[in-house]
Amino acid sequence: MSAISLEKRYDDKLWIISILEGNKSAVDAWEACVREYMNTVPASTERYLVYDTTGVLNFSFTSYLQNRATALAKDNRDATGRVALVINLPITVRSLMDSYMKWIGARLQPRLTVQFYQDRDDAIAWVAEAIPEKA
Repeated sequence: MSAISLEKRYDDKLWIISILEGNKSAVDAWEACVREYMNTVPASTERYLVYDTTGVLNFSFTSYLQNRATALAKDNRDATGRVALVINLPITVRSLMDSYMKWIGARLQPRLTVQFYQDRDDAIAWVAEAIPEKA
């Protein structure tokens, strides 16, 4: 079984990365996939991504995941667009995480909007509505 799965929509402008395992290899696979996305559209800073973590029971932001996400952000400070994170957590925990991510994002990627969702379809719709000239 693969640690992640990838679905591409809207002429490959929107990537949905589903994280299927809660371990280091899944984080590495996620990071590699995001870097592939960044290299696929080298002339553009636009990012339209959905990270679906609902396949992992009790998903958590480990220190390793935080370090890899921070490294990605530092390597891509000029990113614009939208990233949605689909996660099954109580609303209070999700709200705290959302606030923290917005604070971090404002420092590292101020033009990239990140939003947390509990529903995958809502997350995809939110990201998709920002894609210019979507097919």
